[in-house]
Amino acid sequence: MTASPPSPSAPPPRDQITLDELDDLVIGAELFSSGGGGTDGPADSLLDWARQALARGPVRLLGPDRNPGQAPEAHADDPGNRAQHPDCVAVLLVGTPTMLEEHLPTGNETRAAVAALERWTGGSLRAIAPLNIAGVNCLPAVITAAQLDLPLLDIDGMGRGFPLVEQTTYALDGIDPTPLAVAGGNGEVVVVDQPAASLESMLRPLVLGCGGWVICACYPARVSRFLRAGIPGSINRAIQAGHALRHPGDTTSDGHALARRLGGRLLCRGRVVDVEYSPDRRSTTSHPASVSSLVIEEAERARRIVRLEAHNEILLALADGGVIGSVPDIICLVGQHFRRVIDIEQVTPGLDVDVILLPAAHHWHTAPGMALAGPAAFGLPELGNRPCA
Repeated sequence: MTASPPSPSAPPPRDQITLDELDDLVIGAELFSSGGGGTDGPADSLLDWARQALARGPVRLLGPDRNPGQAPEAHADDPGNRAQHPDCVAVLLVGTPTMLEEHLPTGNETRAAVAALERWTGGSLRAIAPLNIAGVNCLPAVITAAQLDLPLLDIDGMGRGFPLVEQTTYALDGIDPTPLAVAGGNGEVVVVDQPAASLESMLRPLVLGCGGWVICACYPARVSRFLRAGIPGSINRAIQAGHALRHPGDTTSDGHALARRLGGRLLCRGRVVDVEYSPDRRSTTSHPASVSSLVIEEAERARRIVRLEAHNEILLALADGGVIGSVPDIICLVGQHFRRVIDIEQVTPGLDVDVILLPAAHHWHTAPGMALAGPAAFGLPELGNRPCA
């Protein structure tokens, strides 16, 4: 299933990002974090950084639908997984966004990471791509494109939030995430060039050593390869979702209407009755967050008991013990009364919520996609290929 067309009141597709689109982009990106980055939004310092970058002028958006005269020149694809002369990289924030408030960016981290990767690969960039459009990671690629005066590809490699750098459609297409470069707030710049299989075990300790967050430039490849491998229209999709949430209209009392407007379906409308946290709050290098469960009592229909299982993001939805939604589809919580996405870490008993399921990009419902980011990849029982219907 693909996303439904935007409602008539939705903004038309954008060919650039300005300060006027920033609020819609940020709020819409929360939706695709699948419970992993809503409510409070990105760190204030990251949002201020984006505002300062866009104050210089708009960032041009390029997608697969642009004609060759509009898109940067693209060379023929390489036969292997590594481009010999990459002209595009994906950019993201790795680490804990709240650490940005304790360890402020200088504003040069994006330039430093990209420059280091250009030196290592011998490439010269023509465009920037987002790694994912979910939560705080909607902003680093925008900031980078604005600071370097480069166009931004209207794609991303996840269509949602996943915890690992290698859980992308770029990887599914055979693009190697390494070499990658990270830049920290104290001037640290490190290039990592190693097999992707051991990337997380190297990357997470490196992030901690840089103060808890870094800007990362990765997946060096050619523009044409990114446009082939990425999920098209991701930035515009987030802007339209943000517009729908900021201007809910008569959907405040109708969860089904809001879900349809967002391109998904309503799983449950009810009240949170219990929040359970795993007694083991330790992170691992493979999946760096704890597991929690939310229990919701449905307010209508059969008054089912709905349980959401989360690990970084919401992975599984059960109603009276039966599966009604699972990763890689996007399960998100939206407040009934204030129509903002709710982070699972912010949920408390008594909160009235709509549980909405959005379809994952078709890439994830292939056999390789399910192996990389389906339930089994998170240690859940294999549920089969169950695309959102």
